[in-house]
Amino acid sequence: MDLVSSVCLSFGFFMLCIMLSRALFVVWWNPLRIQKRFHDQGIRGPGYKPLFGNLMEIAQIHRQVKRSPPLPLPSESKSHHYMTELFFPYVPFWSIKYGKNFLLWLGPSPFLVVTDPELIKTMFNDPYHYYITAHPALHRVLGQSLPLNGGDEWANKRRVLRPLFNIEALKGMSQIIAKATHKMVDRWSNFIKLNDWEVDVQHEFEELAENIAAIIIFGKSA
Repeated sequence: MDLVSSVCLSFGFFMLCIMLSRALFVVWWNPLRIQKRFHDQGIRGPGYKPLFGNLMEIAQIHRQVKRSPPLPLPSESKSHHYMTELFFPYVPFWSIKYGKNFLLWLGPSPFLVVTDPELIKTMFNDPYHYYITAHPALHRVLGQSLPLNGGDEWANKRRVLRPLFNIEALKGMSQIIAKATHKMVDRWSNFIKLNDWEVDVQHEFEELAENIAAIIIFGKSA
């Protein structure tokens, strides 16, 4: 019986060591290894904090923004939509501090934030070289659309869509898209004045996309 107990105790201790080692790898060693690789390439960012990453700093920035004077709503400004500052205030804050491209951490998961237009263009024009892994939440909003595809599927969809997105066609669509989007934002702005209001963003964006497509194709909203 003592031998069985000793074996069970040893096995339990061994499994505990494995789980602790795995936990340390996930929340400590691996993030620091990834961070060093990005630093070696000149990409900086707010330093990794064990377990939480930069979540506490992001929350602090959001609290600072709430205490600051309110930014204009999108419908109140013709020169700047302030969408990034409203919903992702840490992006412009860290872009100024670390550059257009920087690394941040949501827990132990790294995220490369890219705001350089030329690099974004290069990434989407060559998905074979720059493999873009989409967060599952994006599929709920964007579905299997072009930005979330790669490889042959991306090439096939891009070939189909290319004639629709030449410069002249886009110039004609821009006013339609802007008008439909402003209409949605104005409706949201009116609803915001009501204290008890919630919005199903996924449904709103689906309806917006359907209306824009209907206007472009059929000349009237859905």
